[in-house]
Amino acid sequence: MLKRFFYLFPLVALALMAAGCNRPSIVRPSDAGLHTSSTSPVISDTSTTVSIAQSAPPQKDLPLHTVGQVTRHAKNFVNQTVQMQGYLLKKEKGYLIFSDEPTGAISSYDLPVAGAGISVIQFKHKYILEGRFMYGGLSSSNHNLYHLELVSMSEVN
Repeated sequence: MLKRFFYLFPLVALALMAAGCNRPSIVRPSDAGLHTSSTSPVISDTSTTVSIAQSAPPQKDLPLHTVGQVTRHAKNFVNQTVQMQGYLLKKEKGYLIFSDEPTGAISSYDLPVAGAGISVIQFKHKYILEGRFMYGGLSSSNHNLYHLELVSMSEVN
């Protein structure tokens, strides 16, 4: 009997974790590495970079990936700060879906992006996004279990 329990335990644990993935998580500014302040996203008039809640500017030492490079090898990037380029493909309530291409069908390899500042992102513009690549915590229309918690972004001319 005890032997059966140990065979079933990993399956039960995975089912419980999967059930928890559909619930939105609460990310406090201090948990996300952001400074707490009463200001909204800061938009500079002289630059197209948007820093969210006075976070650090985009890091120059991070390698620049495409959305597909990250989503196709997602396990390598979980809980890491990543920098990627892509296009807004679809706006959903509370998040955006980014892709390597400016138009086309949405697939499970396109990436949901959430966080402050997503309202200023426009279609058919190429962006460099920086943020924390997360597993779970967001239920997206394309059924991607991963998402990016946006920290900063800049438009590529």
